Amino acid sequence: MYNLYRLVGMKVTSGLPARDAVEEKGTAASDCRLLLHFTVCGTIGGEIERKAGDTLSSRTRVFHQIISAILEGEANGVISSINSGLQMGMSAEEILEEALIPATIQTLDRFQGADFYIPDVINASHAIEAGLLALKPYTKRNPQKRKKIVIGTVAGDIHDIGKNLVALSLEYAGFEVVDLGVNVSRAEFVRAVEWHRPEILGLSALLTTTMGEMAGVIEALEKSHLRRRVKVMVGGGPVTREFAESIGADAYGSSAREAISIARSLVSGGEG
Repeated sequence: MYNLYRLVGMKVTSGLPARDAVEEKGTAASDCRLLLHFTVCGTIGGEIERKAGDTLSSRTRVFHQIISAILEGEANGVISSINSGLQMGMSAEEILEEALIPATIQTLDRFQGADFYIPDVINASHAIEAGLLALKPYTKRNPQKRKKIVIGTVAGDIHDIGKNLVALSLEYAGFEVVDLGVNVSRAEFVRAVEWHRPEILGLSALLTTTMGEMAGVIEALEKSHLRRRVKVMVGGGPVTREFAESIGADAYGSSAREAISIARSLVSGGEG
């Protein structure tokens, strides 16, 4: 597991190296912390089958192109390389596991030091998001009735890269995912549970200052007499299993891979 929440305390000012950041630029520092908090832990899992006639070098080259484009913040390059991989017969799962997730982890490693610029972080995050959107249409669909999950980032938190990876992973695993986006209020979560009637509600928080909203959502579900109707799964950089238990959540997931196994357990009657 990658404990990415350690980056919360970093002071960074737009356009300046981290070591030169100043306290007065609170807004810029806050924006940077949001962008830095990617929750990309683990992989979707499973061995990837290589198609007959494909050379490892050509597939590896595509992976490297995607990773390089993300690190350089080139969203168009990411999309172009993904399309090349798909045309070669690569699966969306393979591209996600072998390129997008490793690239996101490399992005974090690259921008953890003292010398980096906020525009680089922003461009890299946009490139990752472009890759996720490019892969989404290739999610495997199960013709049978699928279990439904509503997912969102809690109010006060605008981070979505980690949530998007989890949502995409759950779709690959056969769930129907309703993504509410970021900065989702308690009332919006309650309305979504009431309207969509999901088996699971997934709550994401990437800042220690917004973790408390998860407890607020659970409390709002209880007040609306909806808590027993849905299982609540929580996750995000600063979130821990102990915290999940303390707020009455049903499960805690530390990675996209774990989120899949936990979600399957919850809908089958098990505990997370």
